[in-house]
Amino acid sequence: MKLKNITILVLCASLFWGSISLILGYWGFSQEILDTIYTIEESFAVISIILVKIIIIVGMGSFLLYRWYTQEHQYLSDIPFLFSIFFAVLVFGKLLDLLINLLYYQLTPDSILFLVKIRFFIIIINLLPILILSIEILLVYLSFSDRFSSLKKNDQLKDTRTKIILIILVVDTLVIVFAPSHSIIVAIYPVFIIPFFIIIVWIFFYAYRSKRLSEINPLIVGDGFLIFLLTTIFRAVGQNILVPEIASILSELCEIVAFIVIFLGLIRKVGYSEDKKNISYKERMIISE
Repeated sequence: MKLKNITILVLCASLFWGSISLILGYWGFSQEILDTIYTIEESFAVISIILVKIIIIVGMGSFLLYRWYTQEHQYLSDIPFLFSIFFAVLVFGKLLDLLINLLYYQLTPDSILFLVKIRFFIIIINLLPILILSIEILLVYLSFSDRFSSLKKNDQLKDTRTKIILIILVVDTLVIVFAPSHSIIVAIYPVFIIPFFIIIVWIFFYAYRSKRLSEINPLIVGDGFLIFLLTTIFRAVGQNILVPEIASILSELCEIVAFIVIFLGLIRKVGYSEDKKNISYKERMIISE
């Protein structure tokens, strides 16, 4: 069986079991969810916006997965595949976010903490494809200096990338597992996520300046992640300067804009792509298999 068919089967199985888990979660807390909707007027608006966002994300992820599947050659490191996985996991994260928001005033702090920890593990999985891509580009950039010239060797670059990813995953996992309360996780989250997105924004702007990733438009993708970064900062501080429900609605709307901009950058080729008709796979995609 071809790689693309095996990948689609694994992805469909993961989506199926993930969907079953979410359905059971919503079904099990249906009464608590209804209580929240009845008592908090703004909850309906938040639910509507999140559902619209999910529909948009599903459409974008499906398009990218279809584009990857119909390519002449498929690699798990292809940008369309990485971002299709990013969008697929993001859907589950947003549905869990919605469930947590609807149950926040209905469950005990320990129960909410358990759901929040699951959500943050999903965030790690969600960001992993982009993390792989970003670290790869960063290591390629560092390899141009004499001090890190050894990274020009493909095996050395792969080993270094793997070690960095493992360190990040272990540190994030330990923080989530041992966090004693929801408030501490929420306080720590920006410390981890904001620097990460700053690096992502820089990575795509660098790719544009150095005329890399010519199969997409890294400038537009970088703009999208910049909007997402600003939205993340606003989400962290907006709860303290606005009514929480209004801040949530504005954050969700800004995220929709960010994801649409990112998607447009992924499906449009940059202007210098015409000058790179004979480039290698690694130069086109940065990541090597």
